[in-house]
Amino acid sequence: MGMAHWLADEIKKASDERWLDCLTKD
Repeated sequence: MGMAHWLADEIKKASDERWLDCLTKD
């Protein structure tokens, strides 16, 4: 149960970082 929440949080953090990475690269 808590695992799904943790996984979603990890995915959100990873996608946020990738999004910021794309912004700063441009």
